[in-house]
Amino acid sequence: MKGKFTDGTYLLGVNFGALPDQGGRTVGTGNDLNVGGINTEITAGNFTLVAEYLGSRNDRGSAAGRDADSWGFSVMPSYKFDKHWEGVARYSHVDTDGRGITLADGLRSAPSGGTMDKLSEYYFGFTYYVAGNDLKFQAGYVYGQTNDTVTGGSAKASSSGVRSQIQMQF
Repeated sequence: MKGKFTDGTYLLGVNFGALPDQGGRTVGTGNDLNVGGINTEITAGNFTLVAEYLGSRNDRGSAAGRDADSWGFSVMPSYKFDKHWEGVARYSHVDTDGRGITLADGLRSAPSGGTMDKLSEYYFGFTYYVAGNDLKFQAGYVYGQTNDTVTGGSAKASSSGVRSQIQMQF
C-alpha cells in the first residue's frame, strides 16, 4: 500500500512465506518454516525513514531441539543534505530464540565469534550520489555484537569496520 500526505509519501508492505520441510536443524525432515513481516518507508521532504520487522516459526529449529520463534527488526533514518550528499544511520537486532546466529551472518567479512542467540548492529555513514540513483557511492562505520549462547550461557563477541560499496544501475 502506498500513498501521499502533506509534503511526503509512505509505503507499507506485508509479507508471508510458508516453506514445508525447510525448517529444523536438518532440512527435508518434515519440519516446516513459516516467515512473515511488515515494512514501511516514509519520506517527508529530505528525510526518509525505512523500518522492517520480521518473524519466523521454525519447527524444531532450536539448537536444543525445540521450535524456534525468531524475530528481528531494523530502523534506518536518512537525511539528504543536497542533491549529492545523504547521511544514513541504521540499527538492527535479531533474536533467534535458540536457532543461532554468528557475527559473520550479520556483518560482512566479520569473524564468526561463535554461535550466539542475539545480534545487534549499528551503522553510521553517507551516500554520495554521483549521477542520481544510477551511480552512487556509499561508505560508513559498522559495529556489531552477538551475545548469549544458544545453550543459555553468557558470552559476547563484537566486530567493527568500514563498509563501502559502489552501485551502478543500467
